[in-house]
Amino acid sequence: MTKQKEESVKIITPEFRASYPSVFQARKVNQNDPNEKAKFSIQMIFRVTKTPESEQRGEKVVDLAPLKQEVVKILLKHLGAEWQEKLKERKGDGSPVYRVPFRDGNAVEKRDADGYGPGTIFITASTEYKPGVVDANKTEILNPQDFYGGCYARAQIHPYWYPSDQSKFKGNQGVTFGLDNVQKIRDGEPFSGRMKAEDAFDAIEQPGGPVGAAVGVGGANTGDPLTGL
Repeated sequence: MTKQKEESVKIITPEFRASYPSVFQARKVNQNDPNEKAKFSIQMIFRVTKTPESEQRGEKVVDLAPLKQEVVKILLKHLGAEWQEKLKERKGDGSPVYRVPFRDGNAVEKRDADGYGPGTIFITASTEYKPGVVDANKTEILNPQDFYGGCYARAQIHPYWYPSDQSKFKGNQGVTFGLDNVQKIRDGEPFSGRMKAEDAFDAIEQPGGPVGAAVGVGGANTGDPLTGL
């Protein structure tokens, strides 16, 4: 009953940069775990302070206060007025007893990945049901390639408390966000790790330019041990 009441709170997020989007096909975090259920999910990277790089990309600094307020309401309900102190509690392995959805984008495991780093907070939202995915004009996006890691979007999400007594949470408990719908706002530099084609090649002089010299084609037989030429 409590979970149903909390899930009725629907929130539209500010603009974020999409990372690891699995909004067209459900996936497992651990492919080797037969007990894990595949989910649709997305990591939302929010810009909370400016950097020179973020200004070059035209990223907006956003306010996460509305999301935080809803999370605090749930923490108060489940942990009471001392929720801030309880969030400091740790298990024997050093991990938190109670978890919250806000993660520092400059954390060691994320700061070198695309889109993360100083001045960012990221949140993961997931669902067992396929979310709706639309563009800026509210037209449904059907091609998975049109919604990719690196584009800018916003989402409809809902916060809820998850308990430690359910096996699917692996003994963890705290507040997380469920994913309802996603709207792509605009394109961005893809997080593919691939070089752009225009950056990979030099221009070729036409006709009869020095193509062979650029790529090592047409030279004398050198007895290369790798090719035998």
